[in-house]
Amino acid sequence: MLRSCVFSLVRPLATVSSSTCRPSLCLLNATNTRSVWSTGQEPRRSTYLQDALTPDEIQTASSAVKGYMSASGVDDPRFVTVSLKEPKPNLDEPPKRQAEVLVLNPSTGIATEMLVQGDEVISSEDLPLGTQPMLTPADCDLAESISKSSEEVQRALKERYGITNMDKVVGDPWSVHLASEEDRLLVEGDGKPRRLVQTFLYQRMEGEGMECNHYAHPIDILPIVDLNSKSVVRIDGLDRLPAPKIPTDSVNYHRNLLHTNSYLQTQWRPRMKDLSIVQKDGPSFNVSDNNLVDWQGWSIRVGFNYREGLVLHDIKYKGRPGQRQKRL
Repeated sequence: MLRSCVFSLVRPLATVSSSTCRPSLCLLNATNTRSVWSTGQEPRRSTYLQDALTPDEIQTASSAVKGYMSASGVDDPRFVTVSLKEPKPNLDEPPKRQAEVLVLNPSTGIATEMLVQGDEVISSEDLPLGTQPMLTPADCDLAESISKSSEEVQRALKERYGITNMDKVVGDPWSVHLASEEDRLLVEGDGKPRRLVQTFLYQRMEGEGMECNHYAHPIDILPIVDLNSKSVVRIDGLDRLPAPKIPTDSVNYHRNLLHTNSYLQTQWRPRMKDLSIVQKDGPSFNVSDNNLVDWQGWSIRVGFNYREGLVLHDIKYKGRPGQRQKRL
């Protein structure tokens, strides 16, 4: 399963471990994580108000939200995003640096948007009942775990395909498309919104680890799980009898499993000749103050956010202001 997170000009050097807090654009449990920004320096608070939140700022904002929700009896919030609320120009008073936090309450299924300044939650707004924010990597992990640990799913795999080793089963989570009235009612459940994820299943047939290209071996049933109740609410495909056979052709790309291939090459290609690109005097650009890029008279602040991806700020040419912001 392919999973990715975007970190604003940050290369994580250690995995952030958390059972419930692994949102996009966040290092919520960053106390044991060392990160290096593009300058090779330790991340620090920038002098530019529209720079992305630092790991420390994210940690502070998330702690504030946890405390705020804990006071309301919610001890297991699921974070979706923590990102900078971009300040708007204000001539009357200097803008303040604030964090926008989107969080879910699994016990009610309600999503809430919060605004945090420093270590204080200054506003909180529940989104309309049934609103579903984007899936996070933590959601994907949880969906796969729920599906594979389900006794109903395990029984179906054993009866239909003879699969008993769940370590050889892969769950690939995807958001649910509401194609019918039946699907809509499934989401509504018993009055509490469900957070549904469909988990396409595959079997690892070659190798002992994760090297196998499991996508070559799809399993023809589809468990649908509810992340809020942590349960399988439906399994599609059980009506197809007899059960379709799982394709057995080996289609691998990992060097350790090329020899198993049914019709692709079975040996690694010869090594290509070395290609060396050398700038003996160093690069022609300079990066300073975390993400300020100077090049050929241009100065640009480079940033990212989870909605728009790459965002260029404070664009100037030879000191002359150009565009305050450009979203690409």
